[in-house]
Amino acid sequence: MGRMIMPCPEMSDFNAWINLMPPGPSKLIVVGKVVTNGGDLQPKLTERVPQGINDKILILDLVIEQTGDVGTDDVAPRDVRFEKPADKGQYDTVEIYFEGELCQSLEVGEVH
Repeated sequence: MGRMIMPCPEMSDFNAWINLMPPGPSKLIVVGKVVTNGGDLQPKLTERVPQGINDKILILDLVIEQTGDVGTDDVAPRDVRFEKPADKGQYDTVEIYFEGELCQSLEVGEVH
């Protein structure tokens, strides 16, 4: 019997940009909200290893981590943020996967 494929969690307000504002260094920032069903279940974005063949596309994997704290039982959007050093024009797309399924494809903007 195969592993059950989980659908993408509910995601909103995702945005990706390269911050080029002085003094630097420049970095890629990805932010958004992911709905989880408990305060102790926190979304986290990690860089996929290895990346894909197109180096203009950054692939991130979304995981929902149990933080160990006894959290609230509410179903609510939780903030998630990812940062990494990046140069101007280094990425034009960020793809976010959850359990192997593409959930978000974001155009990368630039902030000067």
